[in-house]
Amino acid sequence: MARCLFLAKKMPNKLWAEAVNTSVYLLNRLPTKAFEDKTPYEGWNGVKPAVDHLRIFGSICYYHIAEPKRSKLDSKAQKGVLVGYGITTKGYIILCLQTEKVILSRDVKIDEAITWDWEHQKNMISDQPFTIQPQLVADESVDDFPVRGTRSLEDIHLRCNMAILEPTSYTEAQEFPAWRRAMEAEMEMINKNATWQLIERPKHRKVIGVR
Repeated sequence: MARCLFLAKKMPNKLWAEAVNTSVYLLNRLPTKAFEDKTPYEGWNGVKPAVDHLRIFGSICYYHIAEPKRSKLDSKAQKGVLVGYGITTKGYIILCLQTEKVILSRDVKIDEAITWDWEHQKNMISDQPFTIQPQLVADESVDDFPVRGTRSLEDIHLRCNMAILEPTSYTEAQEFPAWRRAMEAEMEMINKNATWQLIERPKHRKVIGVR
């Protein structure tokens, strides 16, 4: 499967790890003889996997640059190549063509009709009738959870080679279950260790605002 992913978009061999990771991601969402009428993902998690977010490996895409990470005159989007899917955080894994770094973003527009010409460093139009796919919006579910009690090699690979775009405010973070669980775990430890004591706000003091 990894070989087929490479050939479809003429990807360079340096991205073999991303192709293998994507193959594992897809195989976990495909039927198998090991489970009757189930995918490996459903057999492990007990729910059917979402597949409407799947896109063609190696497609050209444009991902949004968060406001704190750019100046007023910088472009709001960067061009990249789709090389996988988020494991513990919802989004697409993208190789930025400008910086050659791998990032994770959920605010992405993907054009499956465009292939990157790695030799001449330019876009190459496909003769396949593909269209630009809609972005993965915040309330869509990728249904991807970390493996319970273990850390996969894929997870280790992603943590070592990816800069995750973290939420910039509480309002943004509380929209996602993973971030809510992280905040609840942090609050539980704070309460357990008696890090602070909750008291009434002094009348002459202002409340620190939350964006």
